[in-house]
Amino acid sequence: MDSGKLRQRVLELDESRHRLIQNVLRPLPMIIGYLFQMRRTCGNPHCRCAKGKVHVSWYLSRRQQGRTKLKHVGRVIPDWLTERVRRYREHQKTLAAIRKINREISGLLNLLREEKTKTVEAEMEDRR
Repeated sequence: MDSGKLRQRVLELDESRHRLIQNVLRPLPMIIGYLFQMRRTCGNPHCRCAKGKVHVSWYLSRRQQGRTKLKHVGRVIPDWLTERVRRYREHQKTLAAIRKINREISGLLNLLREEKTKTVEAEMEDRR
């Protein structure tokens, strides 16, 4: 890729990064974690779960000090919780996209530098 195309790609990526950064600068309230459903039996031989109709409940899973913590939510997830957990996931995805763009820009800038860089021996040879 020639220098002009490299510079153009860096500028395009920088515009994309700028748009993503605007999205994460003023986040709405979020809750860290992921919602999942757990199906279990209670162990009571007279319960409906002993006949195959298991108990269903929702949990919020999150990492805390290197360990996974579960918080029981209940049988029904409140709408506000679903929305705030979704915002957290979207926020994390946006941050990952920004990091990916940063890596690509860095690589392209390194290519631009390498196109213009010579060893001292090569420069001295060119000056003869």
